[in-house]
Amino acid sequence: MQSKKNKKNLDDLYSKNDGKHDKHMDLLFPKEGNINFGYWKSFSNPITMQERIDAQENLYELIFSILDLKQSDKILEVGFGRGRGIISLLEKGFDAFGLDALQEHVDRLKEKHTQTKNRLSHGLAEQLPYPKNEFDAIFSIEAAQHFTNMNDFIENCYRILKCSGKLVLTTFFFNSSLAKEKVSELIPESVEGTHNAQIITDVLNQLENSKFEINKVDKIGENVFPAYAHWQKQISQMLTPDVVPKDKSKWKSYFYARDELEHPWLTVFKKGWIDYYVVHCKKPA
Repeated sequence: MQSKKNKKNLDDLYSKNDGKHDKHMDLLFPKEGNINFGYWKSFSNPITMQERIDAQENLYELIFSILDLKQSDKILEVGFGRGRGIISLLEKGFDAFGLDALQEHVDRLKEKHTQTKNRLSHGLAEQLPYPKNEFDAIFSIEAAQHFTNMNDFIENCYRILKCSGKLVLTTFFFNSSLAKEKVSELIPESVEGTHNAQIITDVLNQLENSKFEINKVDKIGENVFPAYAHWQKQISQMLTPDVVPKDKSKWKSYFYARDELEHPWLTVFKKGWIDYYVVHCKKPA
């Protein structure tokens, strides 16, 4: 079951109906794009708003290319956020579905895009409400760091995937238990949602224990953290004290990273404590 604490964490990050919070979120993750750090092929200085939006969408396109979807595939996104990935798939003629832990995300997408009415579910990644052998492909983009029980999520994916079905996970993972401790000293979990982020070797072991075949594990941090950290520093110029919630005041240096040589996200990446991974696996035939 999802803990009350984790529900509050998600609400605070993504659905707090608060003008200050909304302004901060819209700067971090422009509402014209998806909610993710982005996959950056290059970036200028300063980064333009269009570059930021394109990077958010590039991450989805990268995952779609890895999935190598067939038109007949039935696809599930776990943690769809604003739902732009699902809409993109539907517009391309794919049979796409989505699940999100926040009812607000489900309601908003259904209201805005009526074609999703019977395709969205409110629920937990650890308790996927679908029958056995239902999907040809499952993907999750920058959501796994919120899952309270990765093993339950993996076992549920195995259950609802068809034989030879694909699972692709992408988000940031710690590189060791020591790294997890080090990162927590620099990155506020209540700000960036690292509450339940996992150690990559633990995730790979859980996948193998659940009988998934791991096809490939890619590190793409070089295309994520330098640009995202630059964007964080850039938008700090736009943040004023009235935008940063009072309960985050102890992280003022994180929000206002104006005079630092580099933003904490870039620091933890350069030190090798964290990386952004794409894990591609499949259920055996």
